[in-house]
Amino acid sequence: MIGFNNLGRMGRLANQMFQYASLKGIARNRGYDYMISYHEDAVNDGIGNMLRTELFDSFELDVITGTLNGRVIPERQHNFDQELFNNCPDNVVLQGFFQTEKYFKHIEDEIREDFTFKDDILNPCKEMMSTVDNPIALHVRRTDYVSNSANHPPCTLEYYEEALKQFGDDRNVIVFSDDPVWCSEQELFSDDRFMISENDDNRVDLCLMTLCDDFIIANSSYSWWGAWLAAEGKVIAPQRWFGTTGYTAQNNTTDVVPDSWIRI
Repeated sequence: MIGFNNLGRMGRLANQMFQYASLKGIARNRGYDYMISYHEDAVNDGIGNMLRTELFDSFELDVITGTLNGRVIPERQHNFDQELFNNCPDNVVLQGFFQTEKYFKHIEDEIREDFTFKDDILNPCKEMMSTVDNPIALHVRRTDYVSNSANHPPCTLEYYEEALKQFGDDRNVIVFSDDPVWCSEQELFSDDRFMISENDDNRVDLCLMTLCDDFIIANSSYSWWGAWLAAEGKVIAPQRWFGTTGYTAQNNTTDVVPDSWIRI
């Protein structure tokens, strides 16, 4: 049995999806059972995000929950750790972000099944999307990225402008953002083909993303999962994932974006 005791204390929904998927992928590769924590109480992460275990709000997961007593193995590097994947000991607790599909690529169909949205989220989203033809999902992350830009710089309008050139200019584009007011004020998104989602439920927006045909993601695990769960379509991702200063500056991001995606 290997576990992840800090799931719900190291990032919100999309980070937790990486942690769950990577834990399961490593466990499956080694033939172990696995366990995740379930922190129902919310704590502030210091930059305004309230952290708790969010996975069960969106998905019906068949997983053991609890706290595992074992040696903690922290993530040694941001890129894929082949040594950990191949030789992870039993009865240990993983700790980190594990932001690459390489930890769970071998069980990707299972992970997509695990991350099937609950019917009360999925069915209304399908109904909403039935009226939109061939949409591109475009994600703009601001709020905590604006306040913590040394580590997580927001993507520039120039990035989105260049990314949109990868598609026909007659395509419908749904803009998903934690700051829809800001997006509505930008000339780039003023054309009638742009629709700005005003949902205040991150589960709904993520589900809607997965129902789009192509993707322009931000340097964010949130839109990463929106594109990955869709399993097909063209994905444009930013070349720069982290800032050039701050605690993320040294992170190797070569394995964050799947090889089939386009980085600009």
